[in-house]
Amino acid sequence: QRHNFERRYHSVAESGEPRLFLISWEREDEQEALVVLAENRGGVMAAEAIEVAPIDTEYLMLRAGDDARLLSEKRVIIFGIGAIGSNLAFRLAESGVGKLTLVDSDTLRPGNVVRHAASRRLVGAPKVVAVHLELEDRTPWTVVKTIQGNTWNPDEIRKAIEDHDCVVDATGLASFTVQLSILGERTGIPLVSSALYYGGSLTRIRRQADPADV
Repeated sequence: QRHNFERRYHSVAESGEPRLFLISWEREDEQEALVVLAENRGGVMAAEAIEVAPIDTEYLMLRAGDDARLLSEKRVIIFGIGAIGSNLAFRLAESGVGKLTLVDSDTLRPGNVVRHAASRRLVGAPKVVAVHLELEDRTPWTVVKTIQGNTWNPDEIRKAIEDHDCVVDATGLASFTVQLSILGERTGIPLVSSALYYGGSLTRIRRQADPADV
């Protein structure tokens, strides 16, 4: 194999035609591979390694964590896709959550991206759309639904949350949190509420799993 490799490698210098070599080996029950591009660059032989890596969903989910299979069946709705909500959406998706519903009416502005999960290239887009686009690239296993707008109508909120396993409130609006808490108690859907105060120096997180666990 070494002799054949060297012979074919040096033949590139004679023919002047670039050539690809595939080198494959076993490592820790995995198949590793490396592609080498050999070419004659102005009379000098040059080799450039091109790493080969799997990109299928099953392989990518290996890094999602031990709970990924369980979380793949879970549905979470997040109200407020700002500094907290956007980053939480990413962490949930990266952990393997199967369905995310994002609710917000705001637009991503340049000042937002300092703490927002979406990148500067998406400034001007609705926050829910920006996060959706980023998640499509990073976590293709998560189905994302977006609702661009806010509602205070209890019937509309109940309809939005009814088919989810958990509700997340990241709006930072106390009155809206109270309404979600009441609806969560009536529907039996667990609620997690979080907000930042004083420029982010103070954080409040509350959990409402059921009437006896708040």
